[in-house]
Amino acid sequence: MAEGPDPRGQHFVTCQLCDDNVQFYCRPCKIRLCVKCVSPHLETNAPDHNIVYYHKRLGTTARSLHDPQINGTILCGYHAMLCIRYAGKSRIFVSSHVSRDIKLFHTNGTLLNTLTPSSLAMYLTPYEDGVLYTGTGGIRKINHDGDQLFLPLEGNLTGIKFVEPNTIYVCKWSEVEKRTTGGKKLLSIKYNDQGDGIYGNAENISINGNGDICVAEYDAAGNIDSYIGVTVVDENGKYRFSYSTKPPSWPMDLCCDSDFQIIIAFISSTIHVIDKDGHFLRKLEYSGIDKPWSVTIDNRDNLFVSQMHDDFLRMVAYMH
Repeated sequence: MAEGPDPRGQHFVTCQLCDDNVQFYCRPCKIRLCVKCVSPHLETNAPDHNIVYYHKRLGTTARSLHDPQINGTILCGYHAMLCIRYAGKSRIFVSSHVSRDIKLFHTNGTLLNTLTPSSLAMYLTPYEDGVLYTGTGGIRKINHDGDQLFLPLEGNLTGIKFVEPNTIYVCKWSEVEKRTTGGKKLLSIKYNDQGDGIYGNAENISINGNGDICVAEYDAAGNIDSYIGVTVVDENGKYRFSYSTKPPSWPMDLCCDSDFQIIIAFISSTIHVIDKDGHFLRKLEYSGIDKPWSVTIDNRDNLFVSQMHDDFLRMVAYMH
């Protein structure tokens, strides 16, 4: 498969729905937009869009932090929910360690659909008409028409993230690749400027609203004394920072909110919030927190959390 030119010399910022220069930003959806893409974007997903000029995207809001509180639960019907991902329009996809089924829930708790992939979907991302997940042979797609190989890729694939309109990020242990949905490789992220490997074992991935690529990773050898945490590079693959807890703990999953904060679920029964530059802000602790496994966030910055041995998704509010 032919590879495109290396984009790491690129210094301008482009719209995420086309290749034009960016001028606007939708804060809830974390999408960069040019003038002509604002109207099409307003017609998608939730009705609570907030379009601002791109240079004002980091401005303060009227919201304030408050103690986390559980504002709702979703009974999913099985334990060990490996991956939860918000799909827009008040919908969440859920996969489990104890079943091959991928369930689609409304945030009010209603089961909307059940898909059965050919293999366990440990890592998934919502896609236009279904779900993409890393499985047998590469990236697979499942929807109402069935399960099929979407993009053949070699290697041990883990976390995956689809970004509108046609970009896929996928973790491959010591590497993160950015590709088009047609398979063209746009970027390979593996080394820093000194030639040292960036990732130990890249497992889950989230794309922040400022374009940063945020990856939760751990030591594949299980060495608790080595680096375990989150690594962030910019949109061109340049290393920015790493974050870990003390004592070290395995980061199970992560997501990013509309203020570009990074929310990290650690297996040590704690959820950390850090800012876009890696500075610790706070812990999110709520009644009953126990080994958070996966996290996702909706367009209103409601955080959804699954726990290792639990049937429920909890909707956690932490901002006014």
